[in-house]
Amino acid sequence: MITIETGRLAPEPNDKLSIELKRFAFEHYGNCTKCGYQFKELEVSHWGFDSIGHPMYVCEDCAPYLAEPVWRECFMAHSYIL
Repeated sequence: MITIETGRLAPEPNDKLSIELKRFAFEHYGNCTKCGYQFKELEVSHWGFDSIGHPMYVCEDCAPYLAEPVWRECFMAHSYIL
């Protein structure tokens, strides 16, 4: 279910949503770290870990590569004020 306040899909609570994973997703926001796909507005992105514990930020096609899915959300481009 997408929450109106954040535009994010509401997953089950998960204690694996660490600072490390949040930072990784922020640094790679907009591109799949597995295949390089550039997300379009409102596409679902997945955060989690691979089989050896490395963080991943992936698209729908690469989501099966997540050994431990943690979070998913609808991609929305960051707006920057200069």
